[in-house]
Amino acid sequence: MGPLALKFVLKKRPDAGRPEELAFEDVLPATFGSTEKYAKVMLDKGIKPELEVWHTGQLWLVCNLIDKGLVKPPYLIQFVMGFQSGVYATPKELLHLLESAPMPSVLFVLGVGPLQTSMINLGILLGINVRTGREDNVYYRRGQFCKNNAQLVEKVVRIVRELDREIATPKQARQMLGLSEKPSQY
Repeated sequence: MGPLALKFVLKKRPDAGRPEELAFEDVLPATFGSTEKYAKVMLDKGIKPELEVWHTGQLWLVCNLIDKGLVKPPYLIQFVMGFQSGVYATPKELLHLLESAPMPSVLFVLGVGPLQTSMINLGILLGINVRTGREDNVYYRRGQFCKNNAQLVEKVVRIVRELDREIATPKQARQMLGLSEKPSQY
């Protein structure tokens, strides 16, 4: 939902076609106009957008889309915690995002990399939805790569059940998001 500054180094990997280290620094642009354009296309096609918020300043862009009628309630907002130039992955920061979110919203939290498990646990304890998967984290636990996304999902299901919470069925999830019970086809 907004610009992000990035800076990282990809290690040398001759086996992957990268014979030398590659330094990367850039800004991923996102403007009021570009988010409006994408939201309009999704609205026209009946797609519910996932509004990824990486820090509270990006909520300005979310509210702009709401004010222009380009997203429909309940708003699907996902808080991305612990990525550079985004919000720190702390309980205080997550609580601030939750307090600042426009309503009615279906809220999700995710933690990047080693912060995934702690942010998932915090989200479950706070009663909000969580996201897991190798897009955000390639480790099952410290030093142990996960085998696949299913392994990470099973871990979340186990934690949820140990905390006496329930996992939404696909039908319940569609209801929460305000989607038709029957998926559309393209």
